[in-house]
Formats: sequence, C-alpha cells, structure tokens
Amino acid sequence: MVMVELCPSRISILSMDEDTLLEEAKNLNFDKVINTVKQSGAVQGILHILLLSMSAHMTKTLGMAPGGEFRAAHKGAMNVKMCKLILGDRPIHVTVQRALSSLNFFQKLRLFYHIVLSHKTTITQEEVERCKKSDMLEELLKQMAGEFPLLSKIFVEERDLYMTNALHTLLKKSTFDKRVAWSKTDVAWQPISVVAVVGMGHVPGIISNWNKRIDVGDLLIIPQPTHTEKFIRLTLKAMIIGVVGYVFYQVGSKVVNRVQMLMK
Repeated sequence: MVMVELCPSRISILSMDEDTLLEEAKNLNFDKVINTVKQSGAVQGILHILLLSMSAHMTKTLGMAPGGEFRAAHKGAMNVKMCKLILGDRPIHVTVQRALSSLNFFQKLRLFYHIVLSHKTTITQEEVERCKKSDMLEELLKQMAGEFPLLSKIFVEERDLYMTNALHTLLKKSTFDKRVAWSKTDVAWQPISVVAVVGMGHVPGIISNWNKRIDVGDLLIIPQPTHTEKFIRLTLKAMIIGVVGYVFYQVGSKVVNRVQMLMK
C-alpha cells in the first residue's frame, strides 16, 4: 500500500498532467472564488483564496507544478499488482478553517497584508532550491511562524499527527484483515508493506509522533465563530450589499436619464 499526503478534494493532482496543473495553479477563476466564499464564509473564504493565490504565485514563479512526488507515487502504485493508494491527509478545508479560526480579526488583517505583499516579492535562487525540497505553502508559513505561530502548528504539526494516525490505522486494519485471510491458508506469513509519500517537512513530525496515542477527533473540530466575528461578518456582508446596491442605483439612474434624453 502507498499513502500520500493528499485529501479527496486534492485528488485531481493525480489525474492532471504537469502543464494542466501549472495552468490550474496559476488561474483562480470567479467560480473558484465564489465556491470558496460560500463554503467558508466571506472573511475566511477571502483569506483562503489569498492563501491559494500566494501558493499559485510561487508556482508561477518557480515554473513547477505541485504534487510531482504524489503523481510518481500513484504511477508506481499502479505498476504493483493489488497495491492500494490511500489518501492520508486531513481535509484541506478543515485545515484552513482551523488555521483562520485561530487568528483574531487584527491578525487576519495582518495575514491579509503579508499575503498581498508576498505577490510583490522576488524569489532568490536559494529560495527556489529550498522550495523544490519542501511544500511551497509550508515553506511560506514557516517564514511567517514568528508572527503567526499557530499557523505553522495547524498546517504542519497537526497534519503530522493526523497522517501518523492514518498510518497507524492503515497498518492495524490491513494487518488484521490479512491475518484473518492468512489463518485459512498454509502459506508462510508475510508482513504488510506500507510506503508513505509526504513532504520532507512532515517526516520528522511523523517519526517523533510514531509511538504516541493520537486522538484525531480533536484535529477535525472547526471552532465556531465568536460573537465579534459574527458581527464583523454581518457588517462586511451589509457593506458589500450596500456597495453593490449603490453601484446598481448609479448605473440604473444613468440608464434612465439616458433613455429620457433620447425620448425628448
């Protein structure tokens, strides 16, 4: 079996070719923005889009399509008889919402500023080589860890725990199922072989957590927004509706005036 650092919502990385993925990462269309805002809410949705945009900016600058190691793992698994490919990462929407929920309103504003500023930064050759050896988004988050320590914890350390537990569960279940089947035969016992393909930044964490008992339930909880966040969210929605209404009013008034002038 092969476990990869992907969740179901990122499985398209395995089926697309390099050129398609590169274009996909570069272009954040209107539908993607709307769907993300609908799923995560206005504030968190916009910040989620900005995080994706930051990663896309890195992809465009480096000219490297993301997930090459996972496509190689998928291809290798397909060439091994009866080999299963397992998606072992925490759902990306849970990770992003937990990360953004850990920040207060002013921290979100600072994060917004950092992400926007990152689009204007020039990447050195040294940084290019470093990004080739680790996940681009995780590398950027490490740079911001001083000001936003919880982001690194949620994006890296919590996922270390989640994937460690995924490997534990996979090994236990597969070994049990195989022992049941093996008990009905007279062939020699062969242990389960599992290969995990993850970013280099997750390897130390998985190793250090290997002998720990992990409760993934806590890692899947999405904190409910505070009363302040709800108020800010409603205020932002009201402002957006107000701006849209004002624009329509201004445009409509000009159209009506134009029609009246033509009819005179």
